[in-house]
Amino acid sequence: MTKELKEKLELGLEAAGLNKGLSTFINIEKEEDVQGAIDNLLKLKTPQKSVEELIKDKEIQSEIDRRISEAKKSWESKLPEPPKKVEEGETLDEKLAKLLDAKLSPLSEKLGAFEKNKAKEAKLAEARKLLSVSKLPEAIREAKLKYLNTESEQPLSEWVKEQEEEHQVYHQALVDQGVISGAPEKGYKPHTEMTESEAQAIVDRVKV
Repeated sequence: MTKELKEKLELGLEAAGLNKGLSTFINIEKEEDVQGAIDNLLKLKTPQKSVEELIKDKEIQSEIDRRISEAKKSWESKLPEPPKKVEEGETLDEKLAKLLDAKLSPLSEKLGAFEKNKAKEAKLAEARKLLSVSKLPEAIREAKLKYLNTESEQPLSEWVKEQEEEHQVYHQALVDQGVISGAPEKGYKPHTEMTESEAQAIVDRVKV
């Protein structure tokens, strides 16, 4: 190191508040290295911050908070999903009842349809039995069953009686119009006040 370069280094050290005798321990070859050497000495002189001081530093605290937040998000993303809560106000028994109802509903519908059909067949059988001893001609008894409303609460005896009366009116209308000839069927009482249009309406309604 030249004498001139050493003098510039000593002046720089004094300006930085350092002992110029430190130049003895520095070996530089160029003038532009003077400031770099002084900066390195200043770094050695600057005391290191304690842990407490580092934590209070705003930039360091911000970085710590950021890393903690990212670590928390990463941890939460790996957790399994919590079990779904039962609807508020709904007990476990009620929940099970709903599930059972959903499973058994189709079976209940089939059973209901079966019982309904069974009741229909029973009512038809009873009506067929009553028709067999009615005043209706045997040839039309079975055909009359298609007019029976099996869901009606009307007693079957009344329904059979209505069929007998309608058939008598129908038969007499045919006789009166000359479609058929012969005496009224047994038990028939003529309705002398019935008009032709009324008789035709009955014929159209009860024709089988």
